[in-house]
Amino acid sequence: RDAVPGLLGLVPARADGPIADRDVRRALAMAINRTAFVQRYALPGWRATDAMLPAPIGTFIQAVPDWATLDRPARLDRARRLIGTSDITLRVALPDGPGGRLLVAQLAADWRQIGVRAVRVGRNEAADLRLIDAVAPVSVATWYLGRFRCPGLPMCSQTVTSTLSILRRAKLEERP
Repeated sequence: RDAVPGLLGLVPARADGPIADRDVRRALAMAINRTAFVQRYALPGWRATDAMLPAPIGTFIQAVPDWATLDRPARLDRARRLIGTSDITLRVALPDGPGGRLLVAQLAADWRQIGVRAVRVGRNEAADLRLIDAVAPVSVATWYLGRFRCPGLPMCSQTVTSTLSILRRAKLEERP
């Protein structure tokens, strides 16, 4: 099966609790071993990435987090410092079945290294994070950014929402 462009990741399911802390979210992202994830699932055509966009699209560059150039031990060290001595347990809403069990096992192993406990809950149960697994119907950056507009997520970006609104009203020749 060929890989298709889209989003596969986690989004905050609430605007309070530990997940509301930007440093906690950064630490969680740093601790995920994306290479091991891709290897574990043996997904042909998939590659590990720290970027939201699959590649540069139009004039939008493939932005990556500032920690993306760090090796795994340095990422984990930085993530541990961000978490500090907090005792954090996060509920992750995932679908039933072996895929959800494998994913939470990988997350639990990765996050355990920074002192965070991951607990799997059902797709419709109260959670701190939810799986986003969506195929991009078109290869445009605004589709990816649109997943994070307000309203729609408990934690969204008003900047993204405003920018997308301006882009939608722009004439085609004015769009990036």
